[in-house]
Amino acid sequence: MNLLSNAVKYTPEGGTIHFTIRELPYEREGYALFQTVVEDTGIGISKEYIPHLFEAFSREKSSSESGIIGTGLGLRIVKKFVDLMEGSIVVESEIGEGTRFTVTIPHRIATANEYISEENAKELPEEIKLNNVRILLAEDNMLNAEIAMTLLADANAYVELAPDGEKALSMLKRATDGYYDLIIMDIQMPHMNGYEATKNIRGLPDGRCRIPIIAMTANAFEEDRKRAIESGMNGYVTKPIKIEELISTIKKILKS
Repeated sequence: MNLLSNAVKYTPEGGTIHFTIRELPYEREGYALFQTVVEDTGIGISKEYIPHLFEAFSREKSSSESGIIGTGLGLRIVKKFVDLMEGSIVVESEIGEGTRFTVTIPHRIATANEYISEENAKELPEEIKLNNVRILLAEDNMLNAEIAMTLLADANAYVELAPDGEKALSMLKRATDGYYDLIIMDIQMPHMNGYEATKNIRGLPDGRCRIPIIAMTANAFEEDRKRAIESGMNGYVTKPIKIEELISTIKKILKS
């Protein structure tokens, strides 16, 4: 946020700011490497001043409205946090052309058990468990899939996994009518996304076309909910999963 705040502060009206995050190849087992870039077309920083950029309360005269670029403690704190996380921060800049900050930090990959929240990890009351409901879960992210399967298994549900919408459709076609009680469908998947898979399922020529489908996605916007319903889905839950909310949605849909 500090880097973005500075980019906004020192970029004049009509300029541009780009913010990107990407994962880089990394050989350290159990870790992922992410690179964040904040780039602007602002007033820029002189090469002479860059070595002092991360010093507390350092200042450089500039052609900005105030005539001064000041860092306060913000960039010093950014550098401190990056160092503590065993990362790196690189600055590239030209006066009058803009500045580019590149932050690269390794992140330890959490296991499913670590990722499950304390709230989700609580023992569920017997009265809200799912009592052997058979669920087809369509999810391409293996960590998300493992979390969902663990939580649903703890709720006494049977869960089978499809890694994308195309595979979910294939598994449903191979199963007998009524084998699955419900599908939980991620939206963003390769080969066939959740919307496309749902439309294909609704077009099946037998009773399987009526299987309840719940959308599961990180998008919480009203237009996403509307699109899910328009594609033929019966319900909608957002990530990260809250197991009691998911079970409530499942029970409500199965009763209707």
